[in-house]
Amino acid sequence: MGKKEEILEAAYKHFSKRGYNVSMADIAKEVGIKTPSLYSHFISKDEIVYLIVEKEVVKYNEFLNNVYNESKHTAIDEKFKNIFFDIIKYFKDNDKLRFWRNILLIDNDDLRKKCSELVFNLEMFHMKKMEEAFEQSMLKNYPSEDEIESNALLFLAMIQGALEGELLCYGSTSKAEEFIAKTWKAYCNGVLNNMKCE
Repeated sequence: MGKKEEILEAAYKHFSKRGYNVSMADIAKEVGIKTPSLYSHFISKDEIVYLIVEKEVVKYNEFLNNVYNESKHTAIDEKFKNIFFDIIKYFKDNDKLRFWRNILLIDNDDLRKKCSELVFNLEMFHMKKMEEAFEQSMLKNYPSEDEIESNALLFLAMIQGALEGELLCYGSTSKAEEFIAKTWKAYCNGVLNNMKCE
């Protein structure tokens, strides 16, 4: 691993814990160099933060692509359940979850805007894939065409809520799993009520 990559990994670790309050000194200490040496690799802390956000967005986009491709030929009654639990599993590591949460809390307007654009484009991809999944379910006349967008938005909101709830369980695996299971059941009974809900 090159030094730049090592620095980015250290920055990811500290950003997950402290958000934009991460210090260059902490990153330098993590990789065993003096703080001024960081500037021979990167212009500023903002550049480092942007690069680690960009890297995570690319990684998550690749993951989502795989999830949707794998579920493409899955029966409709299992498709949404698989997508939901695959995404929950992806964020099982609370550090990863906190990393994404901290993006929205970046205390630098220009940087937050740039990072938010990366996340927004990813969400639009996610939304498009969800709409396609719901369109496939129209083979069963569910949902109607005008419900597709709202149901896709609700699905994404449910995932966000479930992930936030997981953080609030304060590391209790059993409570988190119970919360996730109940969240899915409520969605399934409310939206996918004519599909298989287990």
